[in-house]
Amino acid sequence: MSEGEKLAALGSARLYFQRPDEPGFLVSETECGPVVPVFTSVERLALFAGVCSWASTTVEDLVELLPKTPFPLV
Repeated sequence: MSEGEKLAALGSARLYFQRPDEPGFLVSETECGPVVPVFTSVERLALFAGVCSWASTTVEDLVELLPKTPFPLV
């Protein structure tokens, strides 16, 4: 599989996240700054958050919502 094919497959992958009471994403503050915990399955999300309301989106859609300013990768 070429790098382009890998990126295309990743872009359509689904991510699951805890849905907050208000529209948007649940943001966790860390020593390195704010993060949005996302998971590759509902089961993995449940290991992190327990029983919770959740939503999902694609990697491609999530990346479009990220700020355009550079940020450090941890």
